[in-house]
Amino acid sequence: MADDGREVKVREAFQILTQGVEMVHFDVRAKRGPTKFKKIVWMDPDILRICVDVARPSQHDRSKGKIPPGLYLRDIGEVREGANAYDFVNNAEPPEEEDQCLALIGTERTICLQLPSKFSRDWFHERFQLVIDDVLTEMEKTLRAKLRWTLQGKIADADRGSNAAAQLRELLSRGLQVLHHHPNGRVIQSYIVFDENSKKLLVQPMERSIFDFSRKPMGLQINDIAEIRPGTHSIGFVRTNSTDKQGECMSLIGTECTIDIQLATTKARDLLAHKLKLFIDSWTTQNEDESYA
Repeated sequence: MADDGREVKVREAFQILTQGVEMVHFDVRAKRGPTKFKKIVWMDPDILRICVDVARPSQHDRSKGKIPPGLYLRDIGEVREGANAYDFVNNAEPPEEEDQCLALIGTERTICLQLPSKFSRDWFHERFQLVIDDVLTEMEKTLRAKLRWTLQGKIADADRGSNAAAQLRELLSRGLQVLHHHPNGRVIQSYIVFDENSKKLLVQPMERSIFDFSRKPMGLQINDIAEIRPGTHSIGFVRTNSTDKQGECMSLIGTECTIDIQLATTKARDLLAHKLKLFIDSWTTQNEDESYA
């Protein structure tokens, strides 16, 4: 019976999302128009993509292969309740009702949406998760369960790996050499560092050109990291044509950006992913302890 109920919810979600729903979209990096605007959110069933735009593409655009802004379902690492996402927090008009908000977090972008009520937000939150699970193959589900770590999980042992986390924090304060697969399609020799003042993981080029000085380094707040994703299942590795290097690569996925990096070996990648998990676990535990103090 439970499976029957799940199937009903998945069918409901597919039907409604295929038709399209109007929601308020928050996007502080909007190139044109306001950063908070009512848009149509729909699913393209042919390419399994959640799209968000002021209107669906015309037949002419579709014939040219134009793909609307959005996220492929397989790229979504977390469906996050509430307004704890970059485009909500940094918007000139932040949402008044946080319990009406959710964020779809992936490597291509994060889609921050506000719905009319908490009930509708909860409805879509559950069904987005069910639809994502429905489109994944059994192998993909196994790989996600084995490799992926997200903040949706519980910390099994608050003291676990505290020494490893402290060692990584010291290492990151000096800088760890990586290859950064930048969203602009360049592969850049860089350092990944932890900045104590901003509480951010930053990726900074080892050598800066005249074009780099005007750019802020890419970074993620520790409490914004939604997923540590081993492999090359990220838009950044597609843009650098590096999807064949999955053994050495990983992505740090948050609502502000995604940091795609490559290590020297698979062993080095796995070790960094493990220690980063412990580092973020310990950071989360420390903040929780301070909030209850």
